[in-house]
Amino acid sequence: MSFFEFFIFKVLSPNIQTLKVLLQALFYITKVGVFLFVTFIALSSPVNAETPPELDFIGGYYQDGEYRCYSEPCFTIHRGTDAAASRVRPFAPQDWQAKRGECQKSYTKVLAENSISIVKYAKHEDCVFVVSGEWQDAYTGQKIDDIRVIALDHRISPYEAHYWGAAFWTPAQRFALLNDSANLVPVSIDQIKLRKGRSPTEWMPERKDYWCDYIVHREIVVRKYQLRPSKEVRDFNQEIKKLYCKF
Repeated sequence: MSFFEFFIFKVLSPNIQTLKVLLQALFYITKVGVFLFVTFIALSSPVNAETPPELDFIGGYYQDGEYRCYSEPCFTIHRGTDAAASRVRPFAPQDWQAKRGECQKSYTKVLAENSISIVKYAKHEDCVFVVSGEWQDAYTGQKIDDIRVIALDHRISPYEAHYWGAAFWTPAQRFALLNDSANLVPVSIDQIKLRKGRSPTEWMPERKDYWCDYIVHREIVVRKYQLRPSKEVRDFNQEIKKLYCKF
């Protein structure tokens, strides 16, 4: 065997094998990188949203007379405003469900404070519950004396809150809103099913003499949690207060 053949066999051959392994590894890493990049882009894009026409140079546009953000840097520039509130992930009810074992003390408190008769309690483990009383349905004015019929509606529903700025809230922030006594009102289960968490522009209580209180109490909760209702809802609220509030 010549020196040249010996050099090829002993020196280059192992390096060639090593080079092949390195190239294969590099190819695999590149494929993974491309996959992750494409996935990131897909997840970063607005869900179920078509690209709006006539985006401006910072990624914003006008919809129904309101300025909205579609892409960066618009979200950064308009952070904390209605414009930036348009980028939210889809509403997921499970994000707002109470954890098992929670006593829901605020529910007991609101039922007790709003009962027009003496309430009775029952205890289960460390939790105390109201088991009887009498209430007036805030939405209809009807009397309810059956604990199986009375329920508590959220003045600002989880669905509304989600699209008004709470899409990326922590579990603790969601819990605070859902269990705030200022956001709870005793009504019948039928009324909760009838409302379905809708905003005032889509649903209002049957009792027109309650409309002023309904809107004003909702606005108190909105301000407390710095939520951002749409312009349509804000305009509707102002109109209701002009017509039904005597102050």
